[in-house]
Amino acid sequence: MHLFISFYLDFLFFPRRYVIDQGAIPPLCELLSVTDTKIIQVAFNGLENILKLGAAEAKRTNGPNPYAIMIEECFGLDKIEYLQSHENIEIYQKAFHLIETYFGVEEDENLPQQGESAPFEFGTTNTSTTNGQMNSTGVNINQQSTQGQFQF
Repeated sequence: MHLFISFYLDFLFFPRRYVIDQGAIPPLCELLSVTDTKIIQVAFNGLENILKLGAAEAKRTNGPNPYAIMIEECFGLDKIEYLQSHENIEIYQKAFHLIETYFGVEEDENLPQQGESAPFEFGTTNTSTTNGQMNSTGVNINQQSTQGQFQF
């Protein structure tokens, strides 16, 4: 049964894969630069169908969406991001949807999570000692440091 389903899905996606293999992604991305909103919408629809196929492939292989990568490589993502400021609300919404759905931002593990804060420090060592006494402006008056260090 699994083999039949796999064959059926491959048959369903063959025409799209063929079009992608023939180099359809770069021209579709170029169409995002035209001024005609109907052409932009058609290009968006084509790219979304390709991205859906890539999402299914990414899920099946447990890897990245290969077509999202191809779109990024031919600067299609830059054009989609630019179209988020388009005067036509439908274009703006479609651009936003594509970015949120297929090009979601991955959170950086090194960045503080929401609600956390970390100071920006300049310098290599922190050899300060404090006893907690502050002057009237809130500066620790007993802080000693062997190296000038800035904290923001």
